[in-house]
Amino acid sequence: MKVASKRIKVLIVDDHPTVSFGTRFILESVEDMEVVGVAERGKEAVEMFAQYQPDIVLLDLMLPDMEGIEVARQIKESGPEAHVVIFTGMNYMPILQKLIAIGISGVLTKEATPQQVIRMMEAVQGGETIIPLSLFHQIDFQKTKSKASNKDQPLSEKESYILSMVGRGLTNKQIAKELFMTTRSIEYYLTNIYQKLNVKSRAEAIEKFGKIGTAHMDP
Repeated sequence: MKVASKRIKVLIVDDHPTVSFGTRFILESVEDMEVVGVAERGKEAVEMFAQYQPDIVLLDLMLPDMEGIEVARQIKESGPEAHVVIFTGMNYMPILQKLIAIGISGVLTKEATPQQVIRMMEAVQGGETIIPLSLFHQIDFQKTKSKASNKDQPLSEKESYILSMVGRGLTNKQIAKELFMTTRSIEYYLTNIYQKLNVKSRAEAIEKFGKIGTAHMDP
């Protein structure tokens, strides 16, 4: 008996009806993809993400009420395991490092073909991404690596709160219950915390956080 594969749930965020309609048509032509909603504004996107918990958010950077980068940040804080793919017609290079730091999974231009859009969705859901050659040639990997290793990255307010709960001895399950989140989301948060603090265990993270305190939080 053939086991049905899990459908990839996608949320489209774009304020241009023609673009969102065309993108929806492309994605829903694929058997294992489902568009769970279309948001035209950033606030609506964040609310729909919480409601539908999509696997992938296809996000335009230019929205009427919020900057796309802020929408991406809020979505990644709400669901760190979700994939955010930027889908834009603007020049994203000036903010690319910020987008990467937030944790986006990929970037597509609106000149992408239907096949390229579908391949990107399948790639990120499989734990990979697709980088255009034009972008790949502009990346200075040594510079990026040295920047990341020079100093620890600041924790967000939510990450700091979760770590304080860990310090009080709560388990991942207890933290998830108190914050109305899934245990998996807490695990993703802790993984990000360990990476930012450059530690490998709960004990090391608590010890380091105790030394640096609020000075290591995002403003």
